[in-house]
Amino acid sequence: MMNLSWLAHEMRLQMKNGLYAIYILVNLIYLFLLGYVPEEFKELTVSIIIFTDPTILGMVFIGAFILLEKVGGVTAGIAVSPLGAREYIRGKVFSMLFISLITSVVLVVAVKGIDFNVIGFMLIVIVSSMLFTMWGILIAVYTKTINQYLMVIIGFGMVIAVPLLDYFKLIKLPVSRIIPTYQIFSLIERTIAGKSMIGLEIIALLIWLISIYLLTKRQVSQKLFRG
Repeated sequence: MMNLSWLAHEMRLQMKNGLYAIYILVNLIYLFLLGYVPEEFKELTVSIIIFTDPTILGMVFIGAFILLEKVGGVTAGIAVSPLGAREYIRGKVFSMLFISLITSVVLVVAVKGIDFNVIGFMLIVIVSSMLFTMWGILIAVYTKTINQYLMVIIGFGMVIAVPLLDYFKLIKLPVSRIIPTYQIFSLIERTIAGKSMIGLEIIALLIWLISIYLLTKRQVSQKLFRG
């Protein structure tokens, strides 16, 4: 069972550092701008926004929080506490997931009402948010400063964005369909359009999610808590 006190701590910390206020402000800006997007492009536009913001932005913020914890000696204290790597990761992942899910649903409802695949959409946002947050944790484990972290995730983001060039038929990349970003964007766009999800893509994403979780747990335990 999840350590709810640690999850509550993470959410209070995010609120204290203005993360909720930032997301509210950004969402309001997006909603304003979407009002000027032609109707035929709104679904694609909101798909891009959700892919690049509520899901990926969590990766940026989570790294900053972890680096601040490293500098403040918080992770050293956690290392000798009963919390453990699993609960540490869960607290980070689910606190970011809460923000991502709420903001994503608000954006789509503002554009589509409830005329979309609600369950499928929420599922893909949950999976993608968790995946990107754990990628952020992994990168933060191996970086020492926020500037270094930002440089790494920019490079990382450019690499994982390449499959989208294939998705939009700008290049031909045979391996793109096995890379999570292709599957995530495809499912976000499909569910917003009200279409059913593709089972094989969901299975592939769940395999990625489990693999990244196991890797993250191992590295947090061995590098972040012992390093």
